[in-house]
Amino acid sequence: MAIAKNLQKYQKSGRKFRIPGFFKKNGTKIIIGLVILSVLLGVYGIINLIRLAPKNEDKQDVVFETGDQPLPQKILLYVDASGGLNMREEPNATSRILKTIPNGTKLEATLLEGEWYQISYDGQTGWVNQNYVKTYTETAPPVTEGWQNYQNSSFGYGVSYPGDWVKMDYGASQAAGLDSYVGFGAQLSDQINPSVLPPVAVKVTKDALATVTDSYKSKLNVVEAAATVSGLAAKTYVFTASSGVQMTAYVVSNGTYTYVLEESGGYADELSEMAKSFKIN
Repeated sequence: MAIAKNLQKYQKSGRKFRIPGFFKKNGTKIIIGLVILSVLLGVYGIINLIRLAPKNEDKQDVVFETGDQPLPQKILLYVDASGGLNMREEPNATSRILKTIPNGTKLEATLLEGEWYQISYDGQTGWVNQNYVKTYTETAPPVTEGWQNYQNSSFGYGVSYPGDWVKMDYGASQAAGLDSYVGFGAQLSDQINPSVLPPVAVKVTKDALATVTDSYKSKLNVVEAAATVSGLAAKTYVFTASSGVQMTAYVVSNGTYTYVLEESGGYADELSEMAKSFKIN
């Protein structure tokens, strides 16, 4: 308001506003100088931006660490825990147990969070603690380290089994047409329980090889493949039991007896190693 009043007073006085003589004589030069100064300041700013910009060799990728660390490649593991290893739903010791993985089982880990590996086993994905597994190479997995040997002189065979398992000789089973039934596992009952089979069993029968293989061919969802056991031609069968569990069996014959090595679900790796060690005398 004060400025407006002063302007009114100035206008009433009849005095005219005059441009100072210096600006009147040098106005063009001043404008040109301001333009040149603006250009120089702009160029200076651009030069500084270029000078301060990082060189390609100085650039670094910024990596934000998260809880989950993808492994550079699949890590081969095997369970090193007497009595098996719990696979949990989440990577912590209080999370729900999804499965108990047998000792010596081979696994593949693709993710590491803290001290927990994420793995897949028996159709489920979960977490196992790295303190209870060991790494190995595909060419030489130390699965059979510390295994025990068993010899059955009555039926002329020998086999190795996990060191923390026990064996139980159930004898003959006339109802099943078996001359011998030996179970292997961490815990075994004193008597055969059809609803709770041992992890792995070796069955011996005088039935012909064709009779035994035909019985497996009639199983649900069966997949048959050729194999070699104790230097003899054999067959493997992967099938679905009446309980819905996937099971595996090896069948081989020496002409006198037919031998069956069978796992009750979830012990295919142990069965495979036992079949490799199986020797018919």
